[in-house]
Amino acid sequence: ARLQRLIKRAKFTEALSFAQSFNLEPEPVFMAQAASLVTRLSPWKMEGKQEEDCDSLLKELMTCLDEMSNIDYVIETCVTAALPTTKATRQLLLFARAVIEANVTRVKEDLRLKVSFALHRLETFTLLTSGVMTTIDSWLEFCRAEVLGLVESALTQGNVPKALLLWTRHMAECSKGLTLERALAALEKLPESQDMPSVLSWLAQFLPDLLFVIPNCLPHLADWAIKATRQLELSRRHEWPEVVH
Repeated sequence: ARLQRLIKRAKFTEALSFAQSFNLEPEPVFMAQAASLVTRLSPWKMEGKQEEDCDSLLKELMTCLDEMSNIDYVIETCVTAALPTTKATRQLLLFARAVIEANVTRVKEDLRLKVSFALHRLETFTLLTSGVMTTIDSWLEFCRAEVLGLVESALTQGNVPKALLLWTRHMAECSKGLTLERALAALEKLPESQDMPSVLSWLAQFLPDLLFVIPNCLPHLADWAIKATRQLELSRRHEWPEVVH
Protein backbone atom coordinates (compact mmCIF):
# COMPACT_ATOMS: atom_id res chain seq x y z
CA ALA A 1 0.00 0.00 0.00
CA ARG A 2 2.85 2.36 0.84
CA LEU A 3 4.49 1.60 -2.52
CA GLN A 4 1.26 2.26 -4.40
CA ARG A 5 0.83 5.62 -2.63
CA LEU A 6 4.35 6.67 -3.67
CA ILE A 7 3.67 5.63 -7.26
CA LYS A 8 0.36 7.48 -7.30
CA ARG A 9 2.12 10.65 -6.10
CA ALA A 10 4.73 10.18 -8.87
CA LYS A 11 7.56 9.87 -6.34
CA PHE A 12 9.32 7.26 -8.43
CA THR A 13 12.81 7.60 -6.91
CA GLU A 14 11.41 7.09 -3.42
CA ALA A 15 9.21 4.24 -4.67
CA LEU A 16 12.20 2.42 -6.19
CA SER A 17 14.20 2.87 -3.02
CA PHE A 18 11.27 1.58 -0.97
CA ALA A 19 10.84 -1.45 -3.27
CA GLN A 20 14.52 -2.31 -2.98
CA SER A 21 14.48 -1.97 0.80
CA PHE A 22 11.62 -4.42 1.18
CA ASN A 23 12.46 -6.74 -1.74
CA LEU A 24 9.35 -5.70 -3.67
CA GLU A 25 8.95 -6.03 -7.43
CA PRO A 26 10.13 -2.72 -9.04
CA GLU A 27 8.33 -3.30 -12.36
CA PRO A 28 5.13 -1.43 -11.34
CA VAL A 29 7.30 1.61 -10.53
CA PHE A 30 9.02 1.54 -13.92
CA MET A 31 5.69 1.11 -15.71
CA ALA A 32 4.13 4.06 -13.90
CA GLN A 33 7.22 6.20 -14.48
CA ALA A 34 7.25 5.34 -18.19
CA ALA A 35 3.55 6.20 -18.50
CA SER A 36 4.17 9.51 -16.72
CA LEU A 37 7.06 10.38 -19.04
CA VAL A 38 5.03 9.53 -22.15
CA THR A 39 2.30 11.86 -20.90
CA ARG A 40 4.84 14.64 -20.29
CA LEU A 41 6.24 14.08 -23.79
CA SER A 42 2.83 14.48 -25.39
CA PRO A 43 3.09 16.93 -28.33
CA TRP A 44 0.19 18.90 -26.90
CA LYS A 45 1.92 19.28 -23.52
CA MET A 46 5.38 19.98 -24.96
CA GLU A 47 4.11 22.81 -27.17
CA GLY A 48 6.26 25.89 -26.76
CA LYS A 49 8.96 24.07 -24.80
CA GLN A 50 12.60 23.83 -25.83
CA GLU A 51 13.93 20.91 -27.87
CA GLU A 52 16.38 20.22 -25.03
CA ASP A 53 13.42 19.51 -22.74
CA CYS A 54 12.14 16.89 -25.17
CA ASP A 55 15.58 15.30 -25.54
CA SER A 56 16.04 15.13 -21.78
CA LEU A 57 12.62 13.55 -21.17
CA LEU A 58 13.11 11.11 -24.05
CA LYS A 59 16.47 10.02 -22.67
CA GLU A 60 14.86 9.55 -19.26
CA LEU A 61 12.07 7.48 -20.82
CA MET A 62 14.49 5.18 -22.67
CA THR A 63 16.54 4.73 -19.49
CA CYS A 64 13.38 3.77 -17.62
CA LEU A 65 12.25 1.34 -20.35
CA ASP A 66 15.71 -0.20 -20.41
CA GLU A 67 15.31 -1.20 -16.75
CA MET A 68 12.10 -3.12 -17.38
CA SER A 69 11.73 -6.86 -17.81
CA ASN A 70 8.30 -6.71 -19.45
CA ILE A 71 9.51 -6.55 -23.06
CA ASP A 72 5.98 -6.51 -24.51
CA TYR A 73 5.11 -3.42 -22.49
CA VAL A 74 8.34 -1.71 -23.56
CA ILE A 75 7.69 -2.26 -27.26
CA GLU A 76 4.01 -1.32 -27.06
CA THR A 77 4.99 1.90 -25.31
CA CYS A 78 7.54 2.75 -28.00
CA VAL A 79 5.08 2.11 -30.83
CA THR A 80 2.05 3.88 -29.36
CA ALA A 81 3.71 6.91 -27.72
CA ALA A 82 2.75 10.23 -29.31
CA LEU A 83 5.90 12.34 -29.26
CA PRO A 84 6.41 16.02 -30.13
CA THR A 85 8.69 15.47 -33.17
CA THR A 86 9.29 12.85 -35.84
CA LYS A 87 12.95 12.87 -34.77
CA ALA A 88 11.98 11.76 -31.26
CA THR A 89 9.56 9.21 -32.72
CA ARG A 90 12.34 7.70 -34.82
CA GLN A 91 14.69 7.54 -31.82
CA LEU A 92 12.14 5.67 -29.73
CA LEU A 93 11.29 3.25 -32.54
CA LEU A 94 14.97 2.53 -33.14
CA PHE A 95 15.29 1.92 -29.40
CA ALA A 96 12.42 -0.58 -29.66
CA ARG A 97 14.14 -2.32 -32.57
CA ALA A 98 17.35 -2.59 -30.53
CA VAL A 99 15.34 -4.15 -27.68
CA ILE A 100 13.85 -6.66 -30.11
CA GLU A 101 17.27 -7.55 -31.52
CA ALA A 102 18.55 -8.18 -28.00
CA ASN A 103 15.53 -10.32 -27.08
CA VAL A 104 14.49 -12.00 -30.35
CA THR A 105 13.18 -15.20 -28.79
CA ARG A 106 11.13 -13.32 -26.19
CA VAL A 107 9.32 -10.95 -28.55
CA LYS A 108 6.08 -11.91 -30.27
CA GLU A 109 6.01 -11.69 -34.04
CA ASP A 110 3.14 -9.19 -34.08
CA LEU A 111 5.17 -6.78 -31.94
CA ARG A 112 8.18 -7.12 -34.22
CA LEU A 113 5.93 -6.34 -37.16
CA LYS A 114 4.46 -3.32 -35.37
CA VAL A 115 7.89 -1.74 -34.98
CA SER A 116 8.87 -2.49 -38.58
CA PHE A 117 5.54 -1.12 -39.81
CA ALA A 118 5.91 2.10 -37.82
CA LEU A 119 9.50 2.69 -38.99
CA HIS A 120 8.51 2.00 -42.60
CA ARG A 121 5.64 4.47 -42.38
CA LEU A 122 7.87 7.08 -40.80
CA GLU A 123 10.45 6.70 -43.57
CA THR A 124 7.73 7.14 -46.20
CA PHE A 125 6.43 10.23 -44.44
CA THR A 126 9.97 11.66 -44.35
CA LEU A 127 10.40 11.05 -48.09
CA LEU A 128 7.06 12.66 -48.90
CA THR A 129 7.68 15.75 -46.79
CA SER A 130 11.36 16.29 -47.60
CA GLY A 131 12.07 20.03 -47.64
CA VAL A 132 8.56 20.86 -46.39
CA MET A 133 7.60 22.19 -42.97
CA THR A 134 5.47 19.61 -41.18
CA THR A 135 3.73 19.29 -37.85
CA ILE A 136 3.49 16.29 -35.58
CA ASP A 137 -0.27 16.31 -36.22
CA SER A 138 0.35 15.67 -39.93
CA TRP A 139 2.55 12.70 -39.04
CA LEU A 140 -0.02 11.26 -36.63
CA GLU A 141 -2.72 11.67 -39.30
CA PHE A 142 -0.51 9.96 -41.88
CA CYS A 143 0.31 7.17 -39.43
CA ARG A 144 -3.39 6.36 -38.97
CA ALA A 145 -4.41 6.73 -42.62
CA GLU A 146 -5.20 3.91 -45.03
CA VAL A 147 -2.35 3.99 -47.56
CA LEU A 148 -4.55 2.91 -50.46
CA GLY A 149 -6.80 5.87 -49.71
CA LEU A 150 -3.75 8.15 -49.79
CA VAL A 151 -2.79 6.70 -53.19
CA GLU A 152 -6.28 7.37 -54.53
CA SER A 153 -6.21 10.93 -53.16
CA ALA A 154 -2.80 11.58 -54.75
CA LEU A 155 -4.07 10.33 -58.11
CA THR A 156 -7.17 12.54 -57.90
CA GLN A 157 -4.86 15.51 -57.31
CA GLY A 158 -2.69 14.48 -60.26
CA ASN A 159 0.29 13.93 -57.99
CA VAL A 160 1.76 10.86 -59.70
CA PRO A 161 5.16 10.91 -57.93
CA LYS A 162 3.40 10.78 -54.54
CA ALA A 163 1.05 8.01 -55.69
CA LEU A 164 3.97 5.98 -57.04
CA LEU A 165 6.00 6.41 -53.86
CA LEU A 166 3.11 5.33 -51.67
CA TRP A 167 2.14 2.42 -53.91
CA THR A 168 5.63 0.99 -54.44
CA ARG A 169 6.66 1.26 -50.78
CA HIS A 170 3.37 -0.07 -49.39
CA MET A 171 1.99 -2.34 -52.10
CA ALA A 172 1.60 -5.27 -49.71
CA GLU A 173 -0.44 -3.11 -47.36
CA CYS A 174 -2.47 -1.57 -50.20
CA SER A 175 -3.28 -4.97 -51.67
CA LYS A 176 -5.11 -5.98 -48.49
CA GLY A 177 -7.82 -3.40 -49.15
CA LEU A 178 -7.69 -3.57 -52.93
CA THR A 179 -10.84 -4.85 -54.61
CA LEU A 180 -11.44 -5.11 -58.34
CA GLU A 181 -13.83 -2.16 -58.11
CA ARG A 182 -11.25 0.05 -56.36
CA ALA A 183 -8.54 -1.04 -58.77
CA LEU A 184 -10.57 -0.14 -61.85
CA ALA A 185 -11.63 3.13 -60.21
CA ALA A 186 -7.96 3.98 -59.59
CA LEU A 187 -7.40 3.82 -63.34
CA GLU A 188 -9.90 6.66 -63.74
CA LYS A 189 -8.61 8.85 -60.89
CA LEU A 190 -6.06 10.95 -62.80
CA PRO A 191 -7.45 14.23 -64.18
CA GLU A 192 -8.11 14.30 -67.93
CA SER A 193 -5.61 17.15 -68.23
CA GLN A 194 -2.79 15.03 -66.77
CA ASP A 195 0.31 14.96 -68.96
CA MET A 196 0.82 11.66 -70.75
CA PRO A 197 4.34 10.87 -69.44
CA SER A 198 2.94 10.93 -65.89
CA VAL A 199 -0.04 8.81 -66.88
CA LEU A 200 2.20 6.25 -68.56
CA SER A 201 4.62 6.14 -65.63
CA TRP A 202 1.72 5.35 -63.30
CA LEU A 203 0.24 2.69 -65.60
CA ALA A 204 3.66 1.08 -66.20
CA GLN A 205 3.90 0.42 -62.46
CA PHE A 206 0.28 -0.13 -61.50
CA LEU A 207 -0.93 -2.48 -64.26
CA PRO A 208 1.69 -5.25 -63.78
CA ASP A 209 1.29 -4.99 -60.00
CA LEU A 210 -2.47 -5.18 -60.35
CA LEU A 211 -2.24 -8.33 -62.45
CA PHE A 212 0.00 -9.84 -59.79
CA VAL A 213 -2.36 -8.94 -56.93
CA ILE A 214 -5.63 -9.76 -58.76
CA PRO A 215 -4.78 -12.16 -61.62
CA ASN A 216 -8.41 -12.61 -62.68
CA CYS A 217 -8.73 -8.89 -63.45
CA LEU A 218 -7.16 -9.33 -66.91
CA PRO A 219 -10.47 -9.36 -68.87
CA HIS A 220 -11.56 -6.18 -67.07
CA LEU A 221 -8.23 -4.51 -67.81
CA ALA A 222 -8.58 -5.43 -71.45
CA ASP A 223 -12.02 -3.78 -71.57
CA TRP A 224 -10.61 -0.73 -69.81
CA ALA A 225 -7.64 -0.53 -72.21
CA ILE A 226 -9.92 -0.57 -75.27
CA LYS A 227 -12.12 2.14 -73.78
CA ALA A 228 -9.12 4.25 -72.72
CA THR A 229 -7.52 3.94 -76.16
CA ARG A 230 -10.69 5.09 -77.90
CA GLN A 231 -10.99 8.00 -75.49
CA LEU A 232 -7.39 9.04 -76.15
CA GLU A 233 -7.98 8.90 -79.89
CA LEU A 234 -10.76 11.43 -79.43
CA SER A 235 -9.36 13.68 -76.70
CA ARG A 236 -5.69 13.65 -77.72
CA ARG A 237 -5.95 13.44 -81.47
CA HIS A 238 -3.19 16.02 -81.93
CA GLU A 239 -0.83 13.71 -80.04
CA TRP A 240 -2.07 10.53 -81.70
CA PRO A 241 -0.68 7.85 -82.02
CA GLU A 242 2.30 8.68 -79.77
CA VAL A 243 0.14 8.78 -76.65
CA VAL A 244 -0.55 5.05 -76.78
CA HIS A 245 3.11 4.09 -76.59
